[in-house]
Amino acid sequence: MKNKLTIILLIISIILFGVSFGGAGYFEAMVNESDGLESRYRYSEDSKDDCLDVSVVMKESWVKKIPDTYVLDPEFEDSKFDKVNDNGEGTCVGRTIEITLNNVSEYRINKWDIEYTAPCDMYIDKAWNGTLEIHQYGGKNTDTIEIKNLPDIETNLNYIEFEELYLVPIKKGDKIIYHPADFEYPLIEKISDNYENSMRVIGIIIYTEDDSFKFDKMDVRYNVVKSLDEYPLYNVLSFGIVLFGVMSLAFAIILIVSVRYDRIHKHDMEIISQAIGTFSKFIDSKDKYTNNHSYRVAGYSKLVAKKMGLSESECEEIYYIGLLHDTGKIAIDSKILNKPGRLTSQEYEIIKSHTTKGADILKDFTAIKDITVGALYHHERYDGKGYPSGKAGTEIPLVARIICVCDAYDAMSSNRCYRAQLDKEVIIEQLEINKGKQFDPEVVDVMLDCIRNGETDSIRRSCIESDQ
Repeated sequence: MKNKLTIILLIISIILFGVSFGGAGYFEAMVNESDGLESRYRYSEDSKDDCLDVSVVMKESWVKKIPDTYVLDPEFEDSKFDKVNDNGEGTCVGRTIEITLNNVSEYRINKWDIEYTAPCDMYIDKAWNGTLEIHQYGGKNTDTIEIKNLPDIETNLNYIEFEELYLVPIKKGDKIIYHPADFEYPLIEKISDNYENSMRVIGIIIYTEDDSFKFDKMDVRYNVVKSLDEYPLYNVLSFGIVLFGVMSLAFAIILIVSVRYDRIHKHDMEIISQAIGTFSKFIDSKDKYTNNHSYRVAGYSKLVAKKMGLSESECEEIYYIGLLHDTGKIAIDSKILNKPGRLTSQEYEIIKSHTTKGADILKDFTAIKDITVGALYHHERYDGKGYPSGKAGTEIPLVARIICVCDAYDAMSSNRCYRAQLDKEVIIEQLEINKGKQFDPEVVDVMLDCIRNGETDSIRRSCIESDQ
């Protein structure tokens, strides 16, 4: 009966973890598909925006003479241009206007458009690369078109054909909205290496009577996709599901420990190992450079504990403690964990908090002795300069001193976002240098023996093979 209940609880906890991470993917997809343009940047020459850097350049201009029959709009008698010569020609100035949008924020801009209100009568020749939503004559005629497709499309907009040009007359106060082409979405965040996709350039050709015309005011509307960690509802639901899953797992382990027979105990412990291992993979998945990190640290810790003469049950316990030593990383923003550059002091403090957060998550997990000790103290230093408590020497629990050395060894022997893995000789040198400083000298001596005789390499290979 206990075995069946245990298995049910383990399955429930694994499902809950899956729901948590699967729900995150669904939530992110839902946010990314949002069509709402929640932010508005009212651009002018002296304005600034937190997310967008906008610049407008009028690259070239030329004079065009348009017959008087064209410059007079039959719908509005007052729309005739003033500069009409004796030959009945209106003189207009043509301009190529180039608008550059650059995403300077740490967030992805998923959707955007540009809204412009004409400050005077004008003609629109063409725009690239998207479409124009034109509200002509105060909204009397409205359509979304690519002007280059005229006259091959049906539209309720008035336009004129003149010298192979198709010009759409716009009255002062008419609204024009530029809708980007599909390839112009999204604007990638500035921290991305893909700089080209964080910037877009839009071009438009217009004709006006006024040669001093400036294209200096417009509204850029956009939708920012924030990190999931900034949505309170997601954080509450995710943390609640993970916490409930951990409690279910803990209760299952308590039931298993109560089973007396060795054969049943061994079978159940295999299930526990798989369940905790699955949970550790959820933890490692937060950081793309630490795949199987928890498995390797657990394996090294068990090996060192055995060589130091700890009992079989203590070695088993330190293995599970090693698997869950980075539990607190669940609560750390993935962008900080995967940041390739140097951390700011604020980001470093956030990273350091994974020790206390991990211990808090595991505080009710009492089936395995010292389960919180590994999470809380594995970054303490032997010389007392570590965190979070500044413990020194044997004040630091032995299990944490062992995990500290094994965690550092795995970090040095693995590729990380800030550097490539170190050579074995460099790792051995670093461990020797930091004996009595960062690390317990006795633990380091045992670890060095394991490195030199190839036992650590065997554990790393077994992790790779099991992952395949």
